[in-house]
Amino acid sequence: MSSSYASSSLNTPPKCLCGEMTRLKLSNTPRNPRRPFYSCPNYNREGRPYCEYFLWANTEVENEAKVVYERERDLQERKEELQTWQDELQKWEEELQKREEELQNDRELARNSPNCMYWGLAILIFCCWIGSITITD
Repeated sequence: MSSSYASSSLNTPPKCLCGEMTRLKLSNTPRNPRRPFYSCPNYNREGRPYCEYFLWANTEVENEAKVVYERERDLQERKEELQTWQDELQKWEEELQKREEELQNDRELARNSPNCMYWGLAILIFCCWIGSITITD
């Protein structure tokens, strides 16, 4: 089933049932031409015991791809959650700024209100005085 050896570029190859590191080989069957697989390093060696370990290499890649996809999906969910929190924080900051402006305006009004009250009282007294002068004359 196997022909040429190749090295794994993804990561360290898995261990076979014998406890040895598996070899990455290429299939040369018509059904799976040049498809990479891992097998026991003692397979097809005369007189050497071997286990029947076999794993398609692209199965490992598919499993890694699934893990990567799940991690990306999890990161996307976290990113969306952070965006939601950021939007909420922005709304709170805008509300806080609006209330600070209202408070500043109220302080200005409170500061100017006594002056208006004094002027209003002065005008009222002046009008009463003018009225009392014209009534007595």
